Formats: sequence, structure tokens, C-alpha cells
Amino acid sequence: MIKEGQFTMIDGKTYQVVKIDDNFAHLHDVKHYKGRPRKMILSQVPYFDENGTLIQPVTETTKVPLRKFQSKINLRDIIKETTDGQFSRKGIMFLHEQLAGLAEVMIMNAFETAERHGHKRVGAEHFSEINFSQLHFSEELRMDHKEYIEDGLE
Repeated sequence: MIKEGQFTMIDGKTYQVVKIDDNFAHLHDVKHYKGRPRKMILSQVPYFDENGTLIQPVTETTKVPLRKFQSKINLRDIIKETTDGQFSRKGIMFLHEQLAGLAEVMIMNAFETAERHGHKRVGAEHFSEINFSQLHFSEELRMDHKEYIEDGLE
């Protein structure tokens, strides 16, 4: 692996390593030493060994994993990732119902937008964004929410 102060060759140009930090090498072109140094991942910088042979590191071709399509949302997992607090079963039920209502409104708006533009299939471009900056956070308890969710329970 290359060290600070050493020289390397990349694409027919000679570079000097001026700094190494956070697994990155900062390389200055020896011919034109002005300007910002080139930044490369340290493990991918070619280097000269003891015999003067240029060693080209093997670059790993890792693919970015594709996101899996999931049509179900696990609210308990989201709660665990977001907070350390405990949520009651009724609280999660109320959140689920609110999200389902929000999804219905978003779906209807997206469907109408697609129809207005003459599209047969609804895509991501038809959905409008939710403006979270206008959400109102209340300091008071909403007992009517608790009563509402308890009405449907046995």
C-alpha cells in the first residue's frame, strides 16, 4: 500500500501522495502542482514495490444491492429504529389506521393526476409530496383518539 510522500503513476501522469486521511489518498500532479489534489480510495492507488515495479491494486467491482419491493410496513420495526420508547397496542393500531387513511388520500390524488395527464398506469411521478413542516404537534392528550380506537375492540 502506498504511503505519504511516495510517487505513483495513474493514466500516464505522475502523482505524489501529499496526505492520507480516512482511507483516502490526496494526490498532486507533479507536472502541474497547482489546484486541488486528486482524491482516491487508498486501497485503489497504484504503488511501486521495492523492485520499482508498479503494482496495480485489484479493484473490486461490488454492485449496489437493489432495494427489495415490500408492500407491507412493519410499524413495530419502524418504532424500534426511531425511538427507545414503548408504544401500546392501541397506539400502534391508531397509527396504522391514520397511515391507511393517508395512503387512501394519496392514492386517490395520484389516480386523478394520472387520469388528467391521460396515463393508464399510476407511477411515482403522480404522487404529491407531504409537507411535514406544516404538521401540528399538540401538547395535549387526545382522549377522543383513545375512545375511537377502543370502540372497535372486543
